[in-house]
Amino acid sequence: AKTDKLGDAVSLGGGKFAVVERDDLATSASNKLIYQIDLTAATNINNSANFSLPTRKTIEQLTPVELATAKIAPVSKSLIVNAAQAGYTGVEKLEGLALVAPNTLALINDNDFNVAPGSKVPERLGILELSKDLPVTGIIGTKIITATDSADLLLGVKESNTRIIGDRRNNIIDASIAGGNNQIYAGDGADELYAGKNDRLFGGRGNDILDATDGVGGNELDGGTGDDQLFAGTNDRLFGGDGDDTLFAGLGGNTLIGGNGRDIFILAAVTLPTQANIITDFKAGTDTLKIVGLPGIGDDITKLTAVVQGSDTLLKAGTVNIALLKGVQANLIGDILNPNPNPNFPIPGITLSKNLFTTNATTKGLSVNGLSKRVGSKVNEIGFFAVDDLTGKIGGIAPGAAGYLKLVADSAQPIFSNLDGSFFNTSKREIRLDSNKTYQFFEIQDGSIAELQQQIASGKTLPSILFSLPDTSGNSPFKVTTNSTNDGYQISINNDELRLSVSKLADTTPNIPIGAKSQNLAQGRIVDLSDYAGKILKADITTKSDAAYNNSIAFYAVEDAVLGTIKLANGTIFKPGDANYAIEAIKGAILQVGKTDNKFNQDLIGGKIYAPVLISQGSLTDFVNFNPTNSNGTNTIHAYFNYLGANPDKLDHFRLLGDNTFGVEDLYGGGDRDFNDVVINVNIRNI
Repeated sequence: AKTDKLGDAVSLGGGKFAVVERDDLATSASNKLIYQIDLTAATNINNSANFSLPTRKTIEQLTPVELATAKIAPVSKSLIVNAAQAGYTGVEKLEGLALVAPNTLALINDNDFNVAPGSKVPERLGILELSKDLPVTGIIGTKIITATDSADLLLGVKESNTRIIGDRRNNIIDASIAGGNNQIYAGDGADELYAGKNDRLFGGRGNDILDATDGVGGNELDGGTGDDQLFAGTNDRLFGGDGDDTLFAGLGGNTLIGGNGRDIFILAAVTLPTQANIITDFKAGTDTLKIVGLPGIGDDITKLTAVVQGSDTLLKAGTVNIALLKGVQANLIGDILNPNPNPNFPIPGITLSKNLFTTNATTKGLSVNGLSKRVGSKVNEIGFFAVDDLTGKIGGIAPGAAGYLKLVADSAQPIFSNLDGSFFNTSKREIRLDSNKTYQFFEIQDGSIAELQQQIASGKTLPSILFSLPDTSGNSPFKVTTNSTNDGYQISINNDELRLSVSKLADTTPNIPIGAKSQNLAQGRIVDLSDYAGKILKADITTKSDAAYNNSIAFYAVEDAVLGTIKLANGTIFKPGDANYAIEAIKGAILQVGKTDNKFNQDLIGGKIYAPVLISQGSLTDFVNFNPTNSNGTNTIHAYFNYLGANPDKLDHFRLLGDNTFGVEDLYGGGDRDFNDVVINVNIRNI
């Protein structure tokens, strides 16, 4: 992805600014570059007398040499930090930058108000502490607590519009009697922060307490990371952030947002609220609702009543409105407190228990459809594998025991990986299931089954794997609910990082398109026509790309779908990793297409298995001429294969996105791992 966008700028005084230059990625490999620029020696182009442009050219079109000839001196700039490498990841659009202190910047992203259907881009506030002070002049109203100060600070009644920056100790900062409009950034440590009027409290790292109960309203409390406790007064806004937080709803008119984690919402304690508080992101089965010591009810939350209001649910204690749960529909409080994690509904031949699917004697398969993916999240592979029973054992080996992951890797089948705004609407597949078996879904984060197999074999660090089977505490990152038409499941993975639907087959058996029969293999990003010997098939090929490189992709014949071996006319066999594998595969490659091509009615000979190969920054001919050994290092022209052993970096550069649809990463060493540098779809017809 190109670093070609300006995000925001903030003045440092004296003609100096901090400026964001960014790309559209959201990982630690992205560029969220913050530069210091200096205008003092630059040419003021508002005055045309200061420069002389060449004929028929604008300033933007000038080369550095032409700028000098035109007597235009650009601003000087130096890199302050790459915010992504400093931990500010998970969002694409870093477009908010504020100066908190000479060594501290506040960052926030633009989520476009999540107006796009299905969009759930988080609001990501970051506090970036620099190793050195910036050359700030003219900044007032900021107090930085240092090790020489007391960790406790009480703001006086006259203090307002002040920024307080805590240090790494356990700070206690009280603005409850101050003049208001203060901003308090706690920093690291287990801090206690108290709000007054229109204050902003930021807990940062650590298990913090943020309290607005003695304030007069209009406060915003952000717990940040850690397991925080947040207390509302009236007309306040609470955001738990990451971690397992506890949010106290207060006396009314407050908005509570739990954020990530398993949060506890205390709807009311001792005193009934004067008006309903709003909870925007309660997740049944993950978060918890409680009441404490209410008159006539005590702690028994089951005494509350639930009333559906449009797409929301209002909770009441008698006639008193307690809380409005946004996006939750339930007519009984019990349905909210104890949601059935495995509802039964009419998918013939399938039962569900403990998030595991069990087939009967007539079951042939399931249809799985990718519904949405959180923008900026990694490209994760979704798959499934058979288990012995509802304990999740494989061959008698229990989850977590030695050797269990190898059994998973050896038996797992991929369903698909999802790209951000996938280029083709093909993240829907019908999968084969055996009769009278129990299956578990799983997700490999930022990885694939092929990589998992390789890393287990080599003893390398394994990727993060999320399993649908709940752990011993009953927790699972997979949440299963009934879909809107009551004929299938919806599965939310990792707090809606990815959402799937699972439904019955359209026919009695799975519809496996021509070419897709081996795409249940770990390295099954291939087109298998072995069942069509003696036939000439027609292929329509479409490619799309989000890459700067001028890549091309082609197909070559392999003898074995699993091993990826190739056989020459003289009988010589090459396997992936052999010295001449790459060049011999390239010599026999067909159907070469560019990164944004369409080719229709291309002939394919049946009876063969075709594997894709990507040539980065070139064509088949370029590879033969400039890097026939597929050597690693700085050479920009490489061949990347479906089979990991054939790649110069031995990494997985392919992802299965749907039937006969593959995404490819074009950079040596894995690059940004977005797998959209070339996306290819092959539609094969039997004529």
